[in-house]
Amino acid sequence: MSVTINLQPTYPNVTRTNLLYVVASNETQSSQFQYVMDVVSGSLLTRIKQYPNPAGVAVYDVGKILGDYIDERTDVFDISGSTNYGSGKGTFTINFGEEYGTSPSSSVTLYNGNGTAGEPAVTGTTSVVWEGIIEPNNGFGYNWDDVYSENIFLTSYPNSQTPSTDFNYKKVAREDYGILSFKGDDVSGTIQVTLKTKAGGTIGSPINVKAVVDSVGTIIPVGPQNLLLAGVTQPQLDATEYYYVTIGSDSFYFLIDEASCHYERVNFFFLNKQGAWDFHGITLPKRKSTEVTRQTITKPFVDYSSLTSTYDNKRRGSDYYHIALQDRFTISTQYLTQDEADWLSQMLESSNVFIQEGDKFSPIMITNSSYTHNTNKRTQKIFQYDIEYTFANQRRVR
Repeated sequence: MSVTINLQPTYPNVTRTNLLYVVASNETQSSQFQYVMDVVSGSLLTRIKQYPNPAGVAVYDVGKILGDYIDERTDVFDISGSTNYGSGKGTFTINFGEEYGTSPSSSVTLYNGNGTAGEPAVTGTTSVVWEGIIEPNNGFGYNWDDVYSENIFLTSYPNSQTPSTDFNYKKVAREDYGILSFKGDDVSGTIQVTLKTKAGGTIGSPINVKAVVDSVGTIIPVGPQNLLLAGVTQPQLDATEYYYVTIGSDSFYFLIDEASCHYERVNFFFLNKQGAWDFHGITLPKRKSTEVTRQTITKPFVDYSSLTSTYDNKRRGSDYYHIALQDRFTISTQYLTQDEADWLSQMLESSNVFIQEGDKFSPIMITNSSYTHNTNKRTQKIFQYDIEYTFANQRRVR
């Protein structure tokens, strides 16, 4: 009368993978036997029962289940060090038990997995997860630790950490917010930002940046508007040509993009494949179209409801009972290198994207049904994407 866990995922881990548990019992020959799994976070979230497979064990995959209970928080875009991952991660307890009866027609009893009747109680490592992806063709395994190391920066944006020239700096506008995420809590030393002039001179003293640390990792504010919140003054930012953020022994370089041409700036925040927020800004013409859907009703010209039905040519024979608007936007990226194009393709595939509008952030839906990768490395050295999107919340009509 006991349940054992033969296999479980390593944690912390991500939800968009196969989080596999294999459990066994010495009671599988009992009548009406089933394994029972509870997913608990403060209270019981869900209970799943499963018959033994041909090998006599049960294989549970909880990745999709845990992902359904994570609501990626979005109040981290404009942080100055006063928030944490919060609902961007989930902490769960996975408990196992068993149920069976005394005969094929008897009632069944739920056992805790340790030999007595009761709620499932056999548990393993506490499940701490966030919404990242492990590709099935990675060749290593199901778990985050199989593919990635513990202490890494959660972005695949190329070269900004070790730029050969300013061409490799990540381009930002002065009005942009931006964050960088780090997996783990091994960010040692002071995090500082150093502002530089075009001639290479240092503006003021390096500014200390306060990072946010929790059990998943570290969130570091790196956008120009975040730096204002951290103590950089507006005159200092106005004089800045580029800056770098020093994180322990690592530095990330950012170039202020002055090429506005009076176009509206669109700064995208998107959940990348590593389960962290990434950002990319575009200052190019934005095209907008509006799709109008009208639903009509036909009414009689004669007023059958009045006391005296007099002639009135202002009565509407046809009228609208519902009008819906859907604004569609298209913007082309600046020219991208191969590595930049590969990185930005994550935004086109992301399930969670926002745009920055001033100091507000609005959810959008990327509507590209397909896109072409930059694959001709010999003749196509640079590349552009057309990004199509709509607001997740459409504007209303009267």
